[in-house]
Amino acid sequence: MRRLTVAFVVMTMAPGFGIPRLLAQQSPELARLQDEAVQRVREYLQINTTNPPGNENRTMQFFARIFAQEGIAFDTASSAPGRGNIWARLKGGSNPALVLLHHMDVVPADPSHWDVDPFSATVKDNEIWGRGALDTKTLGIVELEAFLTLHRDKTPLTRDVIFMATADEEAGGFFGAGWVVKNHPEAFAGAGLLINEGGGGSVEGGRQQFGIEVTQKVPLWLKLTATGTPGHGSTPHVASAVNHLIRALYRLQTYQFAPRVVPAVDAYFKALASNAAPEWKAAFADMATTVRDPDRVLALQLQDPSFAALIRNTCSITMLEGSNKINVIPAEAHAQLDCRLLPDQNQDTFLQELAGILNDSGIKIEKIMGFT
Repeated sequence: MRRLTVAFVVMTMAPGFGIPRLLAQQSPELARLQDEAVQRVREYLQINTTNPPGNENRTMQFFARIFAQEGIAFDTASSAPGRGNIWARLKGGSNPALVLLHHMDVVPADPSHWDVDPFSATVKDNEIWGRGALDTKTLGIVELEAFLTLHRDKTPLTRDVIFMATADEEAGGFFGAGWVVKNHPEAFAGAGLLINEGGGGSVEGGRQQFGIEVTQKVPLWLKLTATGTPGHGSTPHVASAVNHLIRALYRLQTYQFAPRVVPAVDAYFKALASNAAPEWKAAFADMATTVRDPDRVLALQLQDPSFAALIRNTCSITMLEGSNKINVIPAEAHAQLDCRLLPDQNQDTFLQELAGILNDSGIKIEKIMGFT
């Protein structure tokens, strides 16, 4: 946590920002800043902003209190009851402004699958445990401490720096960043650079390496509805909605979308090649050839599913719904899919492919959300 704070402060200073006095001299003030950040992460994690419903007004007020204490002007806006957004700006020179963005909402957490209360921010084995610690409340505090350091140290800025915390990212951002762009464009006035979640660091072969996100797979959330013969559970029907859905989902589960390498992914693996394990150096250096070898693709999937997801479209079956009573065969059954498409994938073409995989004209495919 503390090392992460320093890394992000340095990153937001250079080039064109200058290194603040407290970092340049490794002063006792840096230790205080680090302890402050740890305490704020814990306080932030203890605010339950599970989406739905979000309730980000509570975390909006958390940041508003800090800005008021620091004497920093800020703006807030609620996109719907309880759905708060907040931003603040430090004035600088005429270069395009830098936005430090993160989201305040988190996905649900089932306490029965956690070793600690997911909203307790428990310190365990020198780590802070809590829903949002990775996605993205810790990032928010890292950005906040960088922002406050610039303000406190009166660092000369060649550009404005904007801190922004938004609602609803976990459900598409329609009440968060997207809403702010549409309803408060002044918040982004002059912006030309933005730091948000994406990328990450790791240690491979004793060397540190940092990923920088330059593009994303495109989320496409879908609902499948199967219809079939309803009835009483005592009399099974081959053509029931649940049976139709299960057979279609099995076809999807066992299907492998064709692997291919987009330019950004090719550059990523080439950069990893020099530090990769010996058995992967050549493969990473020439992924266009690697993806034509099914055994190599399978080995990549087994070694690191996140690597394998970079080279193909994917669909995860995340939700299932059937009857609301154990002895009733329903007329409809539903599934929801979280599909992630390669950046250049046409959605309509993908949906046609998916319909062919499901191979059941009785199953309706509906788009819940899709970015373009």
